[in-house]
Amino acid sequence: VAGYDLCKLYIGSLGTLGIIVEATFKVAPLPRQQRAALATFATAADACAFAAALRRRGLSVRSVTLARQDGGYALALDIAASPAAVERSWREITDLARQASARITATPNALTEALSKDAFLLCKASVLPSRLPGLIAALDALSVPPRVLAFPTVGVCYAAWPSPHDAEGIAGAMRELTSAAGGTPPQMAFMSVVLPAPLG
Repeated sequence: VAGYDLCKLYIGSLGTLGIIVEATFKVAPLPRQQRAALATFATAADACAFAAALRRRGLSVRSVTLARQDGGYALALDIAASPAAVERSWREITDLARQASARITATPNALTEALSKDAFLLCKASVLPSRLPGLIAALDALSVPPRVLAFPTVGVCYAAWPSPHDAEGIAGAMRELTSAAGGTPPQMAFMSVVLPAPLG
């Protein structure tokens, strides 16, 4: 197909090029089998590299969530597809984890609960997936490091500080770090929510 992709053009125009009066969605059936796993790594860079390897292999991984846990980083994986595809994906994931010296266990994804305990300053930053490890390392180096929840396959990172005393200083530091990583200006708010995992 030659020329502009008008569908994406209209969706991205936020109503400035016309009013969308009808939309057609392609839906997929619910997966026949699901499985969850938790892989632990020493660094965020190792975890992000593992997530990128999974994506390149085209496995039946529905979502990938990264968070700091017990001095390292945990990667929660949700696998969903037909029983045969789930079994194949599980074998490849465990083989990759063994090669990466990661510990993997079958467990539900409870990482999002880490950011839904109290009122806090919540910042959302978006960077290229390849820049995400550097952003997380910079956040870890702050004088008051935040709780971090990230989605490495799409480059989205949430950073949360419980009841910070210097909210303006933290917000400024977050803007500088995100800009240095080539990301979009971060969104910030005081809130207490359970974060949904974006598709991808």
